[in-house]
Amino acid sequence: MEIAYNLAEVFEEPIQRVDRDMLRKLYTRRFGAVQDAIDKMGALSSREQGLRRILTSYERLLESEEEQLIYIMWKKHPTATNASIVVAMLKVGFKNLYLFDSAMNAFRERVFSVLDFYVYHSLQRQGNGHQLFDFMLQKEGIIPMQCAIDKPSDSLVRFMAKHYGLENPVWQTTNYVVYPDFFADKESITEETARTPRSSRVSEKAHCMSPPIHHRIASRDRGESVGGLLHGTALPPARMVAAPDTPQGLRNSRDFGHQKLW
Repeated sequence: MEIAYNLAEVFEEPIQRVDRDMLRKLYTRRFGAVQDAIDKMGALSSREQGLRRILTSYERLLESEEEQLIYIMWKKHPTATNASIVVAMLKVGFKNLYLFDSAMNAFRERVFSVLDFYVYHSLQRQGNGHQLFDFMLQKEGIIPMQCAIDKPSDSLVRFMAKHYGLENPVWQTTNYVVYPDFFADKESITEETARTPRSSRVSEKAHCMSPPIHHRIASRDRGESVGGLLHGTALPPARMVAAPDTPQGLRNSRDFGHQKLW
């Protein structure tokens, strides 16, 4: 994708790692072309995946609660001095996820996740995606089986199988995908619970089952009131006096058998 801006003015490498600090530096009109390039690549990615909403934009990256990174692969324009070609982009970041393996064991993990991945359509099938993904793995110190992938397309699933030998994706209800080896050194939530001392679990259960103190006090007060009525040490509750043709008057007539006349 051609853009009318020389990315060499802001990017030092042909694959540039752009973190939040760098995004903030680009938050001026001077670098509007870089912001537009991120927005356009994000829109093209969502369109190619058939998604209704755009996953990647400059503003989304900057405002995300969980820090996200974007890798941008680019090259100089072959003829124009003040222009560049954006080849591909890859958005990644850590996510706190509940995951299930194929046996439905539950796991709670903070996972390095692939959030969006797009190679410009005329530059696909030329090794650019593989080069970009490898660069990201090396830079982040991650191996492929440690990654979760958010809503991968069929082509991305094939990409992971072809280049990294990852087969049998385990789809999650959240549409994330992980691979069986991801769980190899992980401990499921069930196993964590099994190792918790029984006394702690009983104590927690007793605490959960014990009624709140104000409920216990209210129950005691009700018991004392009933006892007081039986032994003549407490007065009965005051009865509301109401006109006989009102709902309250009708209830009093029903419950007490008479009603004070007006």
